[in-house]
Amino acid sequence: MLKCIEEINEKNKRYKAYFTNGKTTKFGQSNPKKGTYIDHGDEKLRKNYINKPTLKESMKDYNIRIKYNYWDIKI
Repeated sequence: MLKCIEEINEKNKRYKAYFTNGKTTKFGQSNPKKGTYIDHGDEKLRKNYINKPTLKESMKDYNIRIKYNYWDIKI
Protein backbone atom coordinates (compact mmCIF):
# COMPACT_ATOMS: atom_id res chain seq x y z
CA MET A 1 0.00 0.00 0.00
CA LEU A 2 1.03 3.59 -0.50
CA LYS A 3 2.75 4.98 2.60
CA CYS A 4 3.70 8.53 1.65
CA ILE A 5 4.62 10.85 -1.20
CA GLU A 6 7.31 13.52 -1.22
CA GLU A 7 7.98 16.30 -3.69
CA ILE A 8 11.35 15.97 -5.42
CA ASN A 9 13.34 18.37 -7.54
CA GLU A 10 14.19 16.44 -10.70
CA LYS A 11 13.97 17.51 -14.32
CA ASN A 12 11.27 15.09 -15.53
CA LYS A 13 9.64 13.88 -12.30
CA ARG A 14 7.78 15.77 -9.63
CA TYR A 15 7.12 13.27 -6.81
CA LYS A 16 8.47 10.10 -5.23
CA ALA A 17 6.06 7.53 -3.76
CA TYR A 18 7.03 5.19 -0.94
CA PHE A 19 5.20 1.90 -0.43
CA THR A 20 4.86 -0.26 2.68
CA ASN A 21 6.78 -3.10 0.99
CA GLY A 22 9.88 -0.86 0.74
CA LYS A 23 9.59 -0.07 -2.96
CA THR A 24 9.61 3.46 -4.38
CA THR A 25 8.67 5.05 -7.68
CA LYS A 26 9.06 8.49 -9.19
CA PHE A 27 6.15 10.04 -11.07
CA GLY A 28 4.49 13.26 -12.08
CA GLN A 29 5.98 14.13 -15.42
CA SER A 30 4.24 17.31 -16.40
CA ASN A 31 3.03 18.30 -19.83
CA PRO A 32 5.20 21.32 -20.71
CA LYS A 33 2.38 22.90 -22.74
CA LYS A 34 -0.45 22.55 -20.19
CA GLY A 35 1.26 21.60 -16.94
CA THR A 36 -0.54 19.51 -14.35
CA TYR A 37 -3.73 20.13 -12.40
CA ILE A 38 -1.55 21.42 -9.58
CA ASP A 39 -0.24 24.10 -11.96
CA HIS A 40 -3.36 25.14 -13.85
CA GLY A 41 -6.32 24.13 -11.61
CA ASP A 42 -8.54 23.49 -14.67
CA GLU A 43 -11.32 21.03 -13.72
CA LYS A 44 -11.94 20.01 -17.35
CA LEU A 45 -8.30 19.04 -17.87
CA ARG A 46 -8.24 17.26 -14.49
CA LYS A 47 -10.94 14.85 -15.68
CA ASN A 48 -8.34 13.34 -18.01
CA TYR A 49 -6.53 11.98 -14.97
CA ILE A 50 -7.44 9.66 -12.08
CA ASN A 51 -6.81 12.36 -9.47
CA LYS A 52 -8.59 13.87 -6.55
CA PRO A 53 -8.34 17.59 -5.74
CA THR A 54 -5.74 17.07 -2.99
CA LEU A 55 -2.74 14.81 -2.56
CA LYS A 56 -4.19 13.34 0.65
CA GLU A 57 -7.45 12.38 -1.12
CA SER A 58 -5.50 10.89 -4.04
CA MET A 59 -3.44 8.72 -1.69
CA LYS A 60 -6.57 7.48 0.09
CA ASP A 61 -8.30 6.72 -3.24
CA TYR A 62 -5.23 4.87 -4.54
CA ASN A 63 -5.00 2.68 -1.42
CA ILE A 64 -8.70 1.79 -1.67
CA ARG A 65 -8.26 0.81 -5.33
CA ILE A 66 -5.25 -1.38 -4.44
CA LYS A 67 -7.03 -3.01 -1.48
CA TYR A 68 -10.18 -3.92 -3.44
CA ASN A 69 -8.57 -4.19 -6.92
CA TYR A 70 -11.06 -1.60 -8.18
CA TRP A 71 -9.90 0.08 -11.39
CA ASP A 72 -13.16 0.37 -13.36
CA ILE A 73 -13.06 4.14 -13.65
CA LYS A 74 -15.91 6.01 -15.32
CA ILE A 75 -15.38 9.63 -16.27
